[in-house]
Parts: sequence; C-alpha cells; structure tokens
Amino acid sequence: MDRHVAVPTATQADAGAAPDPWRRELFQVPEVAGKTRFHDLDLPDAVLHAIADVGFQYCTPIQAEIMPSTLKGCDAFGRAQTGTGKTAAFLVTILARLLNHHGKGKRKRERPVC
Repeated sequence: MDRHVAVPTATQADAGAAPDPWRRELFQVPEVAGKTRFHDLDLPDAVLHAIADVGFQYCTPIQAEIMPSTLKGCDAFGRAQTGTGKTAAFLVTILARLLNHHGKGKRKRERPVC
C-alpha cells in the first residue's frame, strides 16, 4: 500500500517545539501512470491533511472511479471487495462536501443527482 507519514523533524522533536503548520506543499506525491492521487481530487486542505497523516497517497480503484463524481455532488453506488476503500471514499466525500458547501442551498430529495 502506498503510504506517507508526516513526522516532525529531529530538531523540532528534540527542542520540544511544535511542528510547523501543515501546508499542502509538504505532502508531495509523485504522479504515477494509472494511479489517482488524492491531490488530483481537489480536496479541502483539512481533508488532505488527514489523508496525509494516516499515510495514504493514491486512491484505490473504487475510490478513483467514484470520488470525482461524488465530490461534485452526484449520487453513486459501487461494488468492490471488502477492504478496498469504499467507506473511506464515502467519508472523504462527506467531509469535503461539508467543508466546501455547508449551508449553501438545498438539495431536492426525490431522485438521484447526476
């Protein structure tokens, strides 16, 4: 699994200083053919920070398939083996949508969107 964990530098840890504030630029993930980076999904910094903290860099295939449309507000469904990241895709989308669109307009509930 592709992971990345941000840790304080030795100087920061030794001095007891708080680490520098997290910035998107600190979470560098190389582009790899055939893989979708979480960077590619234009997630809010708070969500991308959490993803970086738990060490993920690239979406699983089900995440890469579903999240671009769900992040735009479309309804979706998918089927994949247990442990492939379906729940994470659902939660990342919810968090991103809440941070980006909380309180902006109302959605009709009578049918799926997109």
